Amino acid sequence: MTYRTKGMRFPARPLSREEIISLVSSFGPGFCGRRNAALVMLIWRSGLRIAEALALTSEDIDIDRGCVTVNHGKGNKLRVVGFDDSVIVSLGEWLETRGNWFNGDTPNLLFCTTRGDAIDPSYIRHMLKRKGKQAGIEGRVHAHGLRHSHAFELHKEGVPLVHIADQLGHSNISTTNQYLRHLDPSERIGRIRNRNL
Repeated sequence: MTYRTKGMRFPARPLSREEIISLVSSFGPGFCGRRNAALVMLIWRSGLRIAEALALTSEDIDIDRGCVTVNHGKGNKLRVVGFDDSVIVSLGEWLETRGNWFNGDTPNLLFCTTRGDAIDPSYIRHMLKRKGKQAGIEGRVHAHGLRHSHAFELHKEGVPLVHIADQLGHSNISTTNQYLRHLDPSERIGRIRNRNL
């Protein structure tokens, strides 16, 4: 798993928990700040693709159960993914701000502009790049990197591969296995390094 920058290829690098918390802390308390913080938290803690997150409606989120329904995932597949209490707090703050902004007459999209319109993914790309620098994060900060971080953390926590695949929306476990092998070669490297002659 690599990414390109002007013809150069770099290995995918998941962001650390500290880096993402620093990123989220860089957002302000206003409409855009609360929205962007909730979006970043949701992508990081659920592993959603950016297009999936931006397409969510208010009805897709079930805060009580801690889950979100992705109605049109990759390949137009439906799946339900979980998220934790940190997302519930961030979403709660965003939903309150959003309700106040629109005086209760809120748009159907969960994440929207100040006019209630859909957010262009290019805005998120530029915003994450800018905020990543502001937060002092070295390296590339992008939405798919948050997804990488989610998968990496679940793997490190010992979550079974089949659950990680379901969470990410991979139809084949081998895709998830390949995904994780690129993100975390440390176990393999450690085993090889500790071999004896």
